[in-house]
Amino acid sequence: MSDIGELVRALTQCPNGNSECEAWLLQREIVPILRGNAKRDEMVVYLNGDFAFMHGIFVPKADIAGASANDLTHWDLNGDSSWNIDVVFSPHNRKSVTVEGPLSDRSSQFLRNGEKLVFWRAFEGRQEQKRYCEILQKFAHIFELHFVPERNAYCRLDRRGDVEDVVRIIQTPERGEGWGTNVVTVKRAVIDEYLAVTDFVFFLAFDFTRFRPRGFVGWQHGGKSDMFSERDLYYRLHVEPGHASYSRGGHIIHSELSKDDVIAIRDSPHAERREYASFIAWDFKNKILGEISTAPTSITNYFTQSELPFEMSPAFFRPEVLLRYKTDSDKYCLEDRSISCRNSWHLETYDINDAGQVHTYLGYLQRLPYEEQAVLEILQ
Repeated sequence: MSDIGELVRALTQCPNGNSECEAWLLQREIVPILRGNAKRDEMVVYLNGDFAFMHGIFVPKADIAGASANDLTHWDLNGDSSWNIDVVFSPHNRKSVTVEGPLSDRSSQFLRNGEKLVFWRAFEGRQEQKRYCEILQKFAHIFELHFVPERNAYCRLDRRGDVEDVVRIIQTPERGEGWGTNVVTVKRAVIDEYLAVTDFVFFLAFDFTRFRPRGFVGWQHGGKSDMFSERDLYYRLHVEPGHASYSRGGHIIHSELSKDDVIAIRDSPHAERREYASFIAWDFKNKILGEISTAPTSITNYFTQSELPFEMSPAFFRPEVLLRYKTDSDKYCLEDRSISCRNSWHLETYDINDAGQVHTYLGYLQRLPYEEQAVLEILQ
């Protein structure tokens, strides 16, 4: 499913038609939905709505490897559990206090060393959104995420200096007899990086309980129950045809990155860019005015013996190129002879000649994100 809204609707809305509803009760589409969700660039990690509950937990690989299929379908989770101080009786009937973690009192042993990613909290002292969502602080700090209220998301700046939604929180109010829906999504690439570094897996617990909204008065004594275990997907399915059904289990999601992949990403965050723009520039070494690429194989420095143009060859632009940066002062900082884009990129210098042309050097343009080079290429 290409759209988050489409995925959520498929899991939280009973079809109107009788035959469609009966097919929906069989839950045959659940496995494709879960597998498709794990392959998305933006993955649903939490869902609480009519007929559906999903909650993702980071779990050490060793703990998940030791869990049985039965363990993986009998988890105990809720979105509100958090840290608290607990008064306990120690030996000799003496009281003591201890800090209990979000998963320490869960009956699921394999989750006890895990980390919750999503925390739902409520505070009557808030004027708006008394119920709100926080994410694991360690996760937010590692990936430099900040909550932006107007986007209802945890965000960071991308390499172009634009605000990127990494964790999105989607809330819909109650409608009629239906409950409101809370959904949290996270960019899959960020999940993968966290899993690779921590040696964790992502355990996405799910419970889909389905019935006809106005015709359910309880479970019958018939129906069929089966246990399924296939490629890191474990679940128990019970179906009472035409009446109700439930599936309950967990999907174990492994990182698609290795530690070496993460090292490469961190050492060179722009390494994935392999495109370079071309600019009209003055090749003063060869005394030629022409189109020159900023690719490393097309220009050279003063210390290398080569016929290639120098990286300090000037490229020229129309005067209106500066309007792009002057008119968006929230994003760009235009100083006397340099331009910067938030914490994303920096053009060390530019100048204006007697003809009113703006110019800078190919070597400086080479360091800009390709997307920014492509825009400047048009403005020559």
